[in-house]
Amino acid sequence: MNAISGPIARARRLVFNAILQKELRSSGRRRSTYLIRGGYAALFSLVTLLAVGTLMPSYEYESQTARAQMLSAFAEALVMFVAWFQFIMIVLVAPSLTSPAICEEKRMGTLSALMTSPLSSLQIVVGKLTGRMYQVLLLALISAPMLLAVRVFGGVPAETIVAFTSVTLATALLGGAMGILFSVWHTRASSAAIFTLLTMGLLFMMPFILYFLLMKTGLLGLEQAFGLSTEDINVLAPVGLAGCPPATLLTLSRGGPNFTGYSLLAGTAFDRVWVLCVLMQLLYAGLFVFLSSVVLRRYMLREAGGAGAAQPDEPRSETKRSRRRLTRLGSRPIYWREVSRPWIENRLQLGILVFVVLTLFGYAYLRTDLSEDPMHMIMALGGLGVIVLLASVQTTGVINGERDAQTWDVLMTTPVSPWRVVLEKYFASFVRLWPLYAFVAAHFAFSAIAGYTSVYGSLMVMVLVVTPPMLYLATGLLLSTICRKGVVASVLNIALIMLVWVGIPIVVAVFLDFSDNYGPSRDFAQRVVHASSPMGLMGTILADDVTSGWDYQTGRYHLGDQRVSRWTMLMTVIGLGAGHLIVAGGVLAIAKNLFTRCSGRTS
Repeated sequence: MNAISGPIARARRLVFNAILQKELRSSGRRRSTYLIRGGYAALFSLVTLLAVGTLMPSYEYESQTARAQMLSAFAEALVMFVAWFQFIMIVLVAPSLTSPAICEEKRMGTLSALMTSPLSSLQIVVGKLTGRMYQVLLLALISAPMLLAVRVFGGVPAETIVAFTSVTLATALLGGAMGILFSVWHTRASSAAIFTLLTMGLLFMMPFILYFLLMKTGLLGLEQAFGLSTEDINVLAPVGLAGCPPATLLTLSRGGPNFTGYSLLAGTAFDRVWVLCVLMQLLYAGLFVFLSSVVLRRYMLREAGGAGAAQPDEPRSETKRSRRRLTRLGSRPIYWREVSRPWIENRLQLGILVFVVLTLFGYAYLRTDLSEDPMHMIMALGGLGVIVLLASVQTTGVINGERDAQTWDVLMTTPVSPWRVVLEKYFASFVRLWPLYAFVAAHFAFSAIAGYTSVYGSLMVMVLVVTPPMLYLATGLLLSTICRKGVVASVLNIALIMLVWVGIPIVVAVFLDFSDNYGPSRDFAQRVVHASSPMGLMGTILADDVTSGWDYQTGRYHLGDQRVSRWTMLMTVIGLGAGHLIVAGGVLAIAKNLFTRCSGRTS
């Protein structure tokens, strides 16, 4: 009995400790907790109603059999839509909830109190993770009644719902564990959330990157050195597929549960790709939890030894640089204070990130034919997606973070006006994204010079890459002024992006579906939807522009169901970019007024 009860007791002490009780008790008293739950429930209800209105078939059936088949197809489509929405939202929300876990302790000065407690670093990490993931579990359970109720119509196996929910929660747990790790490494929750999302994306893409490298390099060397063939490499395909949760769910939604094909697992519950995916995400999460405990222990020991006061990234008595910084600080203090904060405070992490990015993209450029559009699509659509995702959390802590860092009173006593505070924080956050902008701009500048894309196409793509993030930097700053917690602001800003980029097209699709007008007004509505989507315009521009070189012919670009001239498309892109900038300016004006009101300053 001791052999069984001993590990159970240790596991119980590891999970159900004072940190977990503190997290659950404090989260139940926070207004932000109920804002997140209510906001997610409202957004989920809105998206579900829109999906029902879009997917609901008509009630005119030739027979009861046809009616049952239509309802079954409707239930399957609705479940897939809701499950994908839940996966995207929860996977994005989980790192935003856990990334402030250790950062808040550092800013409030309570991490030293944890060092005096009998709790180990592993207990602190597990307690923080389980307390924050409890909120994620509640968000996931919001959709459970609807998903199970839709099964009444048939067409949706219970295994599909269980698979989607299990993969979603396992991936969210991985994101939460990564958030804890980066929270130990960083002092700002926004930076921790940003690098958590980037690391998750890189981890999910790693199987496909490795397969791409193997196929482009050729298997001849592997065959000679290790006796491996193409069939041997393809045997590992289920493992690679399970290593990427979005790919696993995509195959699940298209063809149902896939078997691994391994004889060792045949006939068992583990002979499913989605089960293998869940196990892999749990394994990764366990590794990140262990690594977080090790890093936290080293940090706490360094703090206890008095070494925490010395920042490794500070310059070493560089007099000239210090004088330049003092000069800049005197002219625009808020701006230079925000810009001088490093993205990655550890130079080793920065070197690893730069090496990985340069290696992967350098090899891709050598092996990819730029006369075709895949590489350009990846750079444009992927670049926009990554920058918008980073912008969604970049400014959500710039105002409320002053309170957490106990620098609010100092900020209020400075002679800087509220308008300058808002603008300098905003432009500093925008400038911090310049490496990503420069990377995308360098690709399309080279493509235009080499003749793979036209100059006009590259310029339009860059306008679409630059302007949307500027809007969501402004909305994040506004939410940072409204919300007391950066976590709430991050979640609301991500929800806003999902609503604008997904909700509006669905609303228009519902309107067009119920509209009986198939004339010019319907075509005009389709063109408006296309013209208001940065992603849609990018795809059209690149699809019509790649391999054209400098020779441009009038009427090349698609807009809706029509072909338009270069001038029309250029004006459309400029109008969309100008619209984002105008709305961003209005949002900043509102943020300035709210900042003036909450700070009590009149100038």
